[in-house]
Amino acid sequence: MNTMNACQVNYAARDRLSPLRDITRPEISALIYQTLVAINRANAIDSPYIV
Repeated sequence: MNTMNACQVNYAARDRLSPLRDITRPEISALIYQTLVAINRANAIDSPYIV
């Protein structure tokens, strides 16, 4: 569901996900920001790291 809403941010290895490791502060920030974009509370940023 998150990838359908473009809420998946993956830096630096865009071809690999690590869902079982602990989330970092920058990843939490990116998740919150992408959620704000999804509910039209922030403008989207064009980035190759947003899947």
